[in-house]
Amino acid sequence: MFRGRLRDISQDGCFLMTRAHMHMELDAEVNLRFTFNGVECRIIAVVRNVRPESGVGLEFLFDDAHAEASFGALIRT
Repeated sequence: MFRGRLRDISQDGCFLMTRAHMHMELDAEVNLRFTFNGVECRIIAVVRNVRPESGVGLEFLFDDAHAEASFGALIRT
């Protein structure tokens, strides 16, 4: 578990900036928990890019189309 700041968030994913020393492999699944516009979000994501001492690029995975649509509506507000 580590803390960071979400950057470049979109329907498909985000970049998580962190100073934590992460040893993550590409394609590893991670569980994200964050608050966006006052709403707590829990999303499973896949590591797509690792930048040591900077952060990781993540692609979101959604269980169903409704969850994906709800998240899309949230980030467009």
